[in-house]
Amino acid sequence: MIKLGSLLDIEVNDHVDKIDPLIAFQKNNFKEWKEPQNKNSFEREFIISLIYYKNNKWLFAGVYKSNECQKNGEKYLYETELTNIQNDMLGRIIIDLTKGFRHSYSFGENYIDHLYVSEIFEKPLMIEDFPEYNNVNAEFEKLKLIVEAEIDTWKSALSITKGVYLIVDQISGKQYVGSATGDNAFGVVDQNIFIMGMEEI
Repeated sequence: MIKLGSLLDIEVNDHVDKIDPLIAFQKNNFKEWKEPQNKNSFEREFIISLIYYKNNKWLFAGVYKSNECQKNGEKYLYETELTNIQNDMLGRIIIDLTKGFRHSYSFGENYIDHLYVSEIFEKPLMIEDFPEYNNVNAEFEKLKLIVEAEIDTWKSALSITKGVYLIVDQISGKQYVGSATGDNAFGVVDQNIFIMGMEEI
C-alpha cells in the first residue's frame, strides 16, 4: 500500500522534446519518455502517473518506483520501475481532476482527495491495427492519436484510399463532409483537413 506521501505525477504536454505523453504511452515507451527531467521532480519513492486525456480527464498510466537519479549537465536522468500496483487498471481508468496547479507535479497528500474515477475502459486505451474498411468508426481523440503517433497499419491503409468522409460532433450534431482524392488520399486528409475540420465544427 502506498502512503499519501507518494508523488502524484501529472503528465502534461510540456516535455522538453514536445512529444505527447499519450503517444509515448501508446508506443509503449512512456517510461523512457518520463525519465529525463529538467528538475529533480521524483524525490519520493513512488510516482503515480496520470496522462492528460481531455477536458480535466486523465488516463492512469501506472505506479512507478523511483530508484535513482543521475545529474547530467542541466538534466536529471531518473531510473524508474513500473510496479505491479493496480497494473490491471493500467491504461483503463480515466480520472476526473481539475488541475489547480501550473507545474506538472504535486505531492499526493495535496490532491489525493480530488481524484475521482470517471470511467473504466473494458480494455486498455491502446490503438489496435487497422480493421477492415467497413469497420472504421472511431472517436476524434482516437483518430488524433493515430495521426500523431503515425500507426503504420492505419497510415498505409489510409494513404492508398480515396473517398468521402464524414465527421460528426456528438454534442452539437453538426457534421463536416470532406473528400480525399489527392495522391496520398486520406494520408493527407488526416494530417491537414481532417483535424482542422473537427476542431472547427
